[in-house]
Amino acid sequence: MKKKTGGILIVMAFLMALASVAFPASSQRKQVINALSNEYGRYIRAFAAKNMAPIQNQIVSNWTGRIHGTTMGRSDLLQLTADAMESTSHIEHMCIHIKKLSLKGNVATATVSDIASLVLNEDDGTPRKLASGTLRKDTWVRVNGDWKLRRSETLGTIPNPERCNLVRYQ
Repeated sequence: MKKKTGGILIVMAFLMALASVAFPASSQRKQVINALSNEYGRYIRAFAAKNMAPIQNQIVSNWTGRIHGTTMGRSDLLQLTADAMESTSHIEHMCIHIKKLSLKGNVATATVSDIASLVLNEDDGTPRKLASGTLRKDTWVRVNGDWKLRRSETLGTIPNPERCNLVRYQ
């Protein structure tokens, strides 16, 4: 189960719901925040439904990341996601806060924090809760009008993540 838990923690870093923003936004910023919120929401709904297709479509082919100290490519991320889906019974809750957003042309970089709680299925069928809090930097690129995830980097963990009330999936 150790391998599955590691994969779950990495995938939880990507699980997103609707964003709540803590800074004033221009019209363009608001549009990008709304678009990224939709992408994050699409990801979490696909994960909850155990549907890989929307997730595969959301990530560019040359995606790279450094997640909890491990450098990965797109295929690594997708395999971890599939493994995590298999191990997850359901999502108890999840919230995401966009802490900072920078825009340069068709590239948006969001520093985000997310808190999530999953219920995992142990090898013997016993359910086990896993809570996680992560601070991460995501780089999105706009391709043919759609935002696609190009890079992710874990910046740190949030100790003792508390339950959030922004979005719940059960």
